[in-house]
Amino acid sequence: MNTQTVMPPEVLLAPARWAMATDERGDGFVMATAVGRELHVHVGDPAAPSHPARRRSGGLVTAVLDDAGSAVVETTTAPPALLVARDGLRLLPAEPHQDRRTQLDIGDRLVLCSASGPDDPPDGLLAVLRSSAEELLSMSPSRLLDVILDGVDHGAAAVVSRFQPAPPEAHRREDCP
Repeated sequence: MNTQTVMPPEVLLAPARWAMATDERGDGFVMATAVGRELHVHVGDPAAPSHPARRRSGGLVTAVLDDAGSAVVETTTAPPALLVARDGLRLLPAEPHQDRRTQLDIGDRLVLCSASGPDDPPDGLLAVLRSSAEELLSMSPSRLLDVILDGVDHGAAAVVSRFQPAPPEAHRREDCP
């Protein structure tokens, strides 16, 4: 079963504004939590018991996004995240067990995808890696999720997008006389 969710950007963090679209299949999950001035996003799935060749540990990727627009992605048991920016595509982390902070610009997308192991990414994710940044930025988040999880019955993915922060006066209008 496929469960897609889209969260409007204003429910997440200010001044940085984040929107998130998710797709959860089988036991796959996406969990997003605001912690202080950060958004923690966890995407994972337990290993499918019907696949004895797969690792039993399942897959998990975590992104911590702050209110200034930066992100740190940690993964040891899932494929790396994919940063889709106007200037191209980058894997985060670029090397396993690396947790370097990366700045997301307005309009950038961070794609998080679970898998039973880092060497077992969904075929759709591999197809996305062969696409151009322009093509991926022109897709709706829900269409991008459909491509990533094409043919997958067990797993999850999230597309987190950065939006232009609202002007400070928009946050305080109710405080004005």
